[in-house]
Amino acid sequence: MATGQSSEQSGTRALSATDHQEIEWQFDVDDLGLVEGWLGQYSSGSSGLVITPESTVEITDTYYDTDDWRLYRAGYALRVRKMNGNVECTMKSLAPSEDNLRRRREISEPINNDRLATLKKARGPVGERSRAILGERELRRLFQIQTRRQRFALRISDPEVARMGEVSLDTSEIPAGEEPYRLKRVEVEAGADPGPELRGFVDEMRFALDLTSASLSKYEAGLYASGLNSDTATDSKRAVR
Repeated sequence: MATGQSSEQSGTRALSATDHQEIEWQFDVDDLGLVEGWLGQYSSGSSGLVITPESTVEITDTYYDTDDWRLYRAGYALRVRKMNGNVECTMKSLAPSEDNLRRRREISEPINNDRLATLKKARGPVGERSRAILGERELRRLFQIQTRRQRFALRISDPEVARMGEVSLDTSEIPAGEEPYRLKRVEVEAGADPGPELRGFVDEMRFALDLTSASLSKYEAGLYASGLNSDTATDSKRAVR
């Protein structure tokens, strides 16, 4: 369910408010270079699919909640993302994965900068919904994740058919203590409800590269690395009922 659109040209995006279902597979990986090399076999489109490299982007994600976990208890993570000079705030549902596939509601709107004061004054769907949940409680920063993302467009080789989705190779760091917590991840996001071609591609990649489904989302990994793991959050949830 989309209430807005974003366009991509040369790795930049013109942002507008959106409300849609994000559908993606996530896998942990030791060597992203092996994955990139494997994706190269799809460059010709001879298999019926064609994968083409797009931009490599630097992403900074900062997550927020209240001291009594209002957003977590409502089933959402609140994130501010900086990428390519753009800033947007997002509320993403905390739905678990089902058969290696995550389906999550994602509500986003652009904001002028990444300051907390600007986030609190957001006037779009994220601002309105978050204020309804927060009430009088103040937001606090939980943690930040720095990600370098290599993006690949995934299409059927028929030039008349629009892209099916996107493959991302992510190298992420979560500052925590003396050594940052590091993640290497492959994500395949579907442009719509995934059909047999996309599901078949994901299965082939998973078995060919012996990929392991990610047990934690980036948000969950950030909680864990920061000492704010799901058990802590659940304890907070019980304490404020």
